[in-house]
Amino acid sequence: MPTNIIACSAPIDQIAIDILQPLGEFLVASAPGEKSLVAVVKNATALIVRGGSIATAKVIGAGPHLKVIARPGIGYETVDIQAATARRIPVVYVPAAGARAVAEGAATFMIALCKRIVQWD
Repeated sequence: MPTNIIACSAPIDQIAIDILQPLGEFLVASAPGEKSLVAVVKNATALIVRGGSIATAKVIGAGPHLKVIARPGIGYETVDIQAATARRIPVVYVPAAGARAVAEGAATFMIALCKRIVQWD
């Protein structure tokens, strides 16, 4: 394989593409389903799982060159951990990805309760 291929189950922000582009070719699956993920992961060294996509055992098995699976968000429930572990592929995620949004939402709801916004609406 002449270059690394970074497969993604859904589009990602341009800033992420700019960071990943020097590391290899970037491919995005045409749809979030298993069939399109299997096609895009064939020669990939990395898989980024986003949105409604699921990295099933079949998807992981279709990527013989996979070295890492990333889940840019909290949790890794969309990755078949047993299949990844069996292949010794590390699964990484970003546990604090939504921390700011959660804090903002909590503050907003507290203010809404204090000001009785639902009652006044």
